[in-house]
This record gives sequence, structure tokens and C-alpha cells, in this order.
Amino acid sequence: MKNVMVVNIQPVEDMFKIQDAIRFTTRMKKYLQLQIENSLSLGWKKDDIIIISNFQWEYQEIIARVYELNKTCPTGSKLFGILKILPVNDIIWLHDLDAWQNVPFEVPEFKDLALCKYPTNRHAGGSIFVKDSAKDLIEDIINHIEINNYPREERAIFEILSLVEKRERITILNDTFNLGVNLFPKRFANASQPIKVIHFHPDKKSHWDVQKPALSERLTKLLNVF
Repeated sequence: MKNVMVVNIQPVEDMFKIQDAIRFTTRMKKYLQLQIENSLSLGWKKDDIIIISNFQWEYQEIIARVYELNKTCPTGSKLFGILKILPVNDIIWLHDLDAWQNVPFEVPEFKDLALCKYPTNRHAGGSIFVKDSAKDLIEDIINHIEINNYPREERAIFEILSLVEKRERITILNDTFNLGVNLFPKRFANASQPIKVIHFHPDKKSHWDVQKPALSERLTKLLNVF
């Protein structure tokens, strides 16, 4: 399995937003370092950790693969980025920089693509398992984002993967693979224990307060640096 993350930092021209952009860039790079440390501590091989970015970056001998990435829909950048490396002849775990592996886990059984759903029945896009055979599904989602000028990807994911011909090719996973802050009590109750992937911002105290019951001692120590 490949552990894939995408980092897309676009230039800011508005002088009033430059400081916000600097803070965002600093946070993303810190998240990326912590993701690498977390993955290595869980036994991932360096060759199986893939960073896709639009800037030069290296940490712990892991060198980012640099590509030109999309300039809109920043939360959907991982979908645009994954097309740069498919096929990889392996299972891909594609996830946001704030989706943290909590404990070791085996690859879940799935069809072409697998992800979780919110209690609202919407697809959650922060932690996705992908086979090479899902390339056309990713392309369809990206085309839908671009045609409709969506600023976020999850609406497009829901609208494409809800189509009858697409539903047959996806697997809905237990919430343990993407436990976020929103609607936490219900999702935590439905999730298999221990939680495998925790989705939160470790630099936000309110997120710590919510996710505390799910966090392993190891991950707590690693992320408690802000």
C-alpha cells in the first residue's frame, strides 16, 4: 500500500492576505513533517510514502514529487494530484494532511474505490482508498468539479459516486477510517475500535477536546507540539 498526500500552495497576490498565506504555508509544512514522523513511527517504508506538491520539499529523506497543481478547489487537490502518478500497481491510501493514522491497519477489502460517509449520507473525502482501476472515477469527479466550478470537492464526490453505474464500483467503509470532529458522538459510536484514522487540526484546542477519546497515547504525544 502507498501512503499518499498532496500539498498545493498557490501564490497570493493580495497584499492584505499575504500574512494569512504565510501562516497557512507554515502550518501545512509542519503538518507534513508530523505526517512523515507519524507514518515512519507506524512502520511505513519510506518508499511507500509519496508526497505530491507544487514546490520543492524534502524531509527525512522523503522527497516530494513536484507537479503543477490545480489553482482552484484547494481541498480537492489530492484528487488532481493522484492523477499525476496513476497507475502505481498498488493500493493507494490517499488522505488529507489533517487525517492522521492513529494505529496500524491492514488494507480494507474494497472494489475500485473506498471511502466513508457522514451521518448525513454524504461521502467524506478526507481518507480514500484507491486502486488503479478507479482512475476514470477520479477523472469524472475532477471534470465535475471543473465544469461546475466547485470550490470544494465533496459535493462532486457525492454527485458522481451516487450515480447508479458508479455506486457498484465503490465500497463504503466504517467510520474508523475517517473519524472527524463534525458530528463526532454519532460517528465515534458507529466506528470500530480502536479508531484507525483521526481527522482533526492538532493546532486547535477545540479539536483536541472533541477527539480526546479517540486518540492513542502515541499519536497524542507526537501531535502535542503546537
